[in-house]
Amino acid sequence: SPWSTWSAVINLMKRSRAENEEQQPASARSIYAIASESSLDAALEQAPQPLRAAIACRTGLWGGFVHMTLCSFDEHVGVDVIEAAEAMLASGRSRLEDTHTAGDRCLRLPVDRWEWDDPVDGRSAYAGRHILVCHLRGGSNVLSAVMKTCGEHRLVGTRVKSREPSSKALHVTIPLEARRLPCDGAAIRAFLARLEWELAVVRLDGQKAATTPLTVEWRGALSVSTQGSGQS
Repeated sequence: SPWSTWSAVINLMKRSRAENEEQQPASARSIYAIASESSLDAALEQAPQPLRAAIACRTGLWGGFVHMTLCSFDEHVGVDVIEAAEAMLASGRSRLEDTHTAGDRCLRLPVDRWEWDDPVDGRSAYAGRHILVCHLRGGSNVLSAVMKTCGEHRLVGTRVKSREPSSKALHVTIPLEARRLPCDGAAIRAFLARLEWELAVVRLDGQKAATTPLTVEWRGALSVSTQGSGQS
């Protein structure tokens, strides 16, 4: 009958749609440590103009964030990534509560924690930009707690396996207009030391590439003065 034929068509469409959804890969997510917008604005105000111009080149790269990648972009099958990020944030805040001094209620990383090699020709991967990879040198009690919790949640590609962040594992990448430092090293270190760090869950809106847009699904400040675990 026409009704049975129509029912069969509907069932076929439902089955086809379900099969197609199963074939679609889950969104790739990562957890970033990102510079808060307010601290980034303040740091840029005090930075020399060539460094401000270099940092401005991040538009269209890495979602526009000044950041450190804490784990790989992946589906992280079987892991609730936001739950993991909330646990990492709680660990970091707890350590910050134990170690912060008066007037220092946010995670900042001092000037002597940053080092780099020569600028790298990254034009093929970074929208025609050269890059400066600024490595975090030495330990951070707060980041050690954050990364220990990251490892405990079975996230793929955790950047730091040990308790202490290494100089090569965590880094901030600064895009450059040319293959040379935009200013002297002291100014770059001062800029990095002024940043206050947050955690964020970011989702790739497309293929894995530095130029692919990102969506922030959750973020929370590594600050003892901020209540709650974060926001969507």
